[in-house]
Amino acid sequence: QSFSERDLENWNLRMNLSFEGIGAVLSYENEFAKIEELMPGGPAATSNQISVGDKVIGVGQGEEGRIIRVVGWRLDDIVDKIRGEEGTFVQLKIQNNSGTSIVKLKRGKVLLEESDASSEIFEKGVHKLGYINLPSFYSDTECLNLGNPYTCKSAGNDVRKILIDFNSKQVNGLVIDLRNNGGGFLYEADLLTRLFINAGPTVQIKGSNNEVDVYSTWSTRRAWNKPVVVLVNKFSASASEIFAGALQDYKRALIVGQGTFGKGSVQRFKTTNNGQIKLTDSLYYRITGLPTQLYGVQPNLEIPSLLSDDVLGEGEYENAIKPNSIDDAFYITYQNIDSDSLEKSFEQRINDSEYFSKIDEIKNQRESNLFLSLNLEERKIIKESDRKNTLELVNYGRMLSGKEKFSNFSDYEQYVPEDEFVIDAEIDQSLKVMVQLIDMKS
Repeated sequence: QSFSERDLENWNLRMNLSFEGIGAVLSYENEFAKIEELMPGGPAATSNQISVGDKVIGVGQGEEGRIIRVVGWRLDDIVDKIRGEEGTFVQLKIQNNSGTSIVKLKRGKVLLEESDASSEIFEKGVHKLGYINLPSFYSDTECLNLGNPYTCKSAGNDVRKILIDFNSKQVNGLVIDLRNNGGGFLYEADLLTRLFINAGPTVQIKGSNNEVDVYSTWSTRRAWNKPVVVLVNKFSASASEIFAGALQDYKRALIVGQGTFGKGSVQRFKTTNNGQIKLTDSLYYRITGLPTQLYGVQPNLEIPSLLSDDVLGEGEYENAIKPNSIDDAFYITYQNIDSDSLEKSFEQRINDSEYFSKIDEIKNQRESNLFLSLNLEERKIIKESDRKNTLELVNYGRMLSGKEKFSNFSDYEQYVPEDEFVIDAEIDQSLKVMVQLIDMKS
């Protein structure tokens, strides 16, 4: 697979969680670049001269450079013009309901804080439960190259700080949310696993020469010795599967959710005269010797989902690599968890849940509407039914979070999210599993 220098740069920006620019997310609408979002603390937001919905019709370099009209340009070409080194200036010609204006901005370093690890603490009866959401396995590679990895911004270091804080607050159990986490840096998955085990291997990598490299050590930075639940879904992939698979194999955590994506191939970049080529040269294997490629990680407790297993995942690609098994690595498991009693009560809660009954109802509706009707009135009925179902599912999560329900779909559409945390049904079930785990261990 070929990557342009721009593609590789964008991937690195996402994994480093920072970039140099003005801190604005652009979208494309009728040949115009439109301000979709302003990042808190970024130059665009702090200028108080740019608003969401404004159109960017021209870009100039420096404080006095000529402004070039960019209407009709490709969006990534416009972004390239706006990005630049910290401390340099860029001019934007902005168009909105008030007319047009020229805004001069000094570029700065913008942190993608919405993509790093975040946490919450919930009180369930006598128990304090910790929750960590990890959207990716990110790492500040520039900081790492300076030689002190423990001070750098990274998934492993950020989660470790959260765990230390949880310990100081006498949190009894932990839910780690890896849903929609598509992966990132391998060494961050390795580091994260070591926060929960004493010692031993975390992952095996088989190269094209059939040699197997085992990531293993007999000293770790373990920061958590209490119960763990890992929440995954079909979009949890790559590094997420390494971490979830290792904790499952060690019997260190219960995996809750849906079967994961099944991406167990390892890529590296090779520079050419025309950009970058991404080569697949090895496969990830769990410490048991089983592959994650195609198979993914199957949950101990499965939560029903609207996503269909047979149309998602690595296995849907015709040219997906077919793996075999290899020898297991030496490792020592933790105490077995009595999953039978957990599973019975879990299934009972799922069966009794209005939310998951609605999920089943929607799936049945979709199966009966496999063909798109050309009748306008039928299409209107289907659309209204979809809106009604969406509103019910959204309001269920708001009810769990003690927040006011939306009275109609228009209110939901027009709602601008604030900095708030909303518990959804899958998080709710994971927390209830954690309460049972704590009670069983005590």
